[in-house]
Amino acid sequence: MTPPNSFTPGETPTIVSVTLGQTVRQALRLMSLHDVSQLPVMDGTNCVGSVSDWSLSAKSLDNTKLLDATVSEVMDAPFPVVDVAQPVDAVAKLLSKSNPAVLVRSNGAVQGIVTRSDMLNYLMAR
Repeated sequence: MTPPNSFTPGETPTIVSVTLGQTVRQALRLMSLHDVSQLPVMDGTNCVGSVSDWSLSAKSLDNTKLLDATVSEVMDAPFPVVDVAQPVDAVAKLLSKSNPAVLVRSNGAVQGIVTRSDMLNYLMAR
């Protein structure tokens, strides 16, 4: 049974991610295509880093050659990962300026992502 006020599979948005070898240009296009502002960088089933449109845009404007660099060269720290049964309030506490998203794991695999915007929408709808 899922604890009250926790996420259940299917409630968290589907994850859009990049891999270590993809380019900054590909990551920015993927964010634009899916209308998201950050992506986890995945190595198999593990989140090993993250990228955000703000960070990538700032770095690329300073040096346009970075558009063709791999994500692994410019990525930021990975997003925290929580179990799907984690209470919503605990997930909300993990979201901050330095952690714009939290990954949700179910049965050993990352199944979704919760952003500050998602959390705000969820809290407003309660």
